[in-house]
Amino acid sequence: MSSDAISNEGTFDHLDFVLASYQVNGSLIGFQSLANEMVYCRDSGLGTVDSPSWVRFGVNALSEYSCDLETLQTSTLFLHELFLVDQTKSSGEDGRFVPIPVKNLNYQDSNGAFVNQDSDITNDFLSHRFFLYDVRTGISVGETSPKVIRYADRITLTVQTQDSNPNSVYVPELTIAYIDTQSPRSVPVVFRVTYTSDTAEFWSIAKALFTVGCVLAGCRVLLQTFNWYRRSIRNEIVENAMCRVLWAMISYAASIFAPVSFFVMFVMFSYLFTIFRLQSSTVLMLPEVNYDPLARDDEYYLFRVLLPLSFFCQLVTVFRQVYRQTQLQLFFIDWEKPRASIVDIDSAKPTHAPISVWRLILVVNEWNKLQTVRKTSLRFTLVFLLFLLYGCNVRMLSLPVPRAQMQYVSLTTTASLSDAFDHQLNPYLRFANVSIWWLIIYVAQRLWKWMVFERYIDEPREQLFIDLCTVSKVSCLFLDETYHGFYLHCRSPHPFADGSMGELVDQLKQEEAGLTAGRYLDSTFPHCQTFEMFVTRKWKRKFRNLYMSVRGDTTVDGRAASEGLIQRSFSPKGPPTLPVKSADLRRQSGMVATEAMARSAEQLRGFLQSFVENQDDRFRWRIYRAHTCITRFFDIPPDMSFSKQSLFLPDTDSKFAKASLLLGIENELMLLDLLCFCLFDLWVGNHAISALATYALQIVLLSARAHVGRRNITRSTLVDSRFLI
Repeated sequence: MSSDAISNEGTFDHLDFVLASYQVNGSLIGFQSLANEMVYCRDSGLGTVDSPSWVRFGVNALSEYSCDLETLQTSTLFLHELFLVDQTKSSGEDGRFVPIPVKNLNYQDSNGAFVNQDSDITNDFLSHRFFLYDVRTGISVGETSPKVIRYADRITLTVQTQDSNPNSVYVPELTIAYIDTQSPRSVPVVFRVTYTSDTAEFWSIAKALFTVGCVLAGCRVLLQTFNWYRRSIRNEIVENAMCRVLWAMISYAASIFAPVSFFVMFVMFSYLFTIFRLQSSTVLMLPEVNYDPLARDDEYYLFRVLLPLSFFCQLVTVFRQVYRQTQLQLFFIDWEKPRASIVDIDSAKPTHAPISVWRLILVVNEWNKLQTVRKTSLRFTLVFLLFLLYGCNVRMLSLPVPRAQMQYVSLTTTASLSDAFDHQLNPYLRFANVSIWWLIIYVAQRLWKWMVFERYIDEPREQLFIDLCTVSKVSCLFLDETYHGFYLHCRSPHPFADGSMGELVDQLKQEEAGLTAGRYLDSTFPHCQTFEMFVTRKWKRKFRNLYMSVRGDTTVDGRAASEGLIQRSFSPKGPPTLPVKSADLRRQSGMVATEAMARSAEQLRGFLQSFVENQDDRFRWRIYRAHTCITRFFDIPPDMSFSKQSLFLPDTDSKFAKASLLLGIENELMLLDLLCFCLFDLWVGNHAISALATYALQIVLLSARAHVGRRNITRSTLVDSRFLI
């Protein structure tokens, strides 16, 4: 047997079945070639064809319909036997007609046990004759119509290829489940034909691949835990550090589980997808599917468990990363100096003119906008994917039918309704088909961004933010872990940033002509403005005290310092310029706290400025230059256990985005979206609903990220949330 008899001489691409019919007393009625006799209901709506598609080798079929049994009450009870025609033998030769065994799921042995329903096939009781419906034995004495009708609820014809020679098949098996009913109107009936093969070798390869993946994942978890330990532990007591180490290891293990499991599923199911769809000579057939969502007796059960588990782990991982991004210890350093002095009338002493805060508000707004920006568009991915699946009918590739036999498959025999069609798609092929096209769309977007858009049209968003900060003369420093963070050095080489448009244009022209100093922090890295920081415990204590005062986490004169610095004005002498809110009514009592927070912000600003300029002997830093290729490849941080100086490591790969923005975790977000789509596709069986669920998940994620991130920015920068556009 093969899917393409023309390309494989000496093989057959279809099966011939003969149905023998008998009276109840055993007398033979006759023989006929099997066509649609198994679809016994006259109002099934599936039509009648001389040669249905499922007789073509490898064409799996599923027919689900509602049957009105009242139309069969005038019919006679017939018994049937099914034979497979051995096409290698000539007509009249012995053994040409091979009887097909029948597995009656309702059969009970002498002990009343349903031996054909358990998983032990050695106890199965097989027979030859069967019936499709029985409207006679349910008629009581003296009655003309039956009170009970017994009918075949589920009919499954299974054809399995031989282990030693996939081009040959074992004798098929016909499985029937009967149901007795007293309500003969509109009962569901299912007829299924399945071509399958032994997949023991396939699963052995899958187990080996999964084992290798788990071993590599375990090594990566240990490496990530070691790196985290170096970044976050500073000479702490072992007992106190162990709990944190174990929690970090569990978190990293959960974060690596989803990529590993997805990789294994994608590789194995893509292999099935490619080999099964393109085979002309028989290589393998798909495992038989039990469409019961709670089924455990088929080879798809592990997939039904692994996919939700992978999605859950990835969901927890992404939300954990998003939560960490919203809890950054963030501060913006304004390098602008006063341009003039003013004289206080009361003291008659000259003081520096105040520095405008609008540049800081501009930078904070841009940082707030970056919180929910992604490198790819999920809308485009979903719309284009649905266009391929429905518009280009790419979902047909998930049908359990080899490519050579697709010409014999029509919508009439595979169900014309969309829902019925979707229900016939194989779960493995469905997952592989969606994943392949999703990854193609995703990679195309990333390549477009990297090779075209960010090279010839515009720069990356994170780089544009750094340029804006540089022009505004506002640097950014944040800590994402206890002793680890990033510094974005955006100190403009120009004397002032708060000027007219003409001054700004002249400054940029001078910089372009090379007439000014560079933007770098260290001359050995002239093109690097971002640095990874590894700070000491002493520095962190100083920073934490000042930072908590800025955020209002400490108390001032017994009152909570929780008010923002920049608030909308409210004057009791006249109408408010903006709507009055409860915060406005508490302005007078919160003014002391606000001024204290502003003073703390100035102190923190001065501390960080002196730290960056290396002017404070107590808090020194140096560029880390011992970063080898191996430590860079494995991302191993420097050992800070006994270091008295903080270390700055040039961040040439924009690693700061991974710690602070969704831009840096685009791959994790893509995997979450893909797993969500595939999971709902498995549960619901509809691509459109899966797309809606995936988009809804992104809306929830982005909304949570924007809300919590906005609150953190407000508290860290003292810019009122109403100024964040």
